[in-house]
Amino acid sequence: MVDIKIDIESIFGWEIAHRSDKRRKRRKIEQLIVDQITFVVSGIVALIAFWLLVPNPSLAVNILCFLELTLLLVLGVEIIIYADLAKGQ
Repeated sequence: MVDIKIDIESIFGWEIAHRSDKRRKRRKIEQLIVDQITFVVSGIVALIAFWLLVPNPSLAVNILCFLELTLLLVLGVEIIIYADLAKGQ
């Protein structure tokens, strides 16, 4: 049998270097902003447009809209929590 020693740094070298570069924090903040705009702000804008354009939505539709708004806000918080803005090693 051949005993092969695997060097973790050689396998994950790019990930280690990528997490410790000088522009990581800025890159992660930019990605956080893009994620928030893409997934949260666009949904909130759609809800606002719906509320402005539909004169008298039913109670069930309003309840669903407020549920969606709540879930969008929760999603926004979760995206911030998992943004991983810390400097890596």
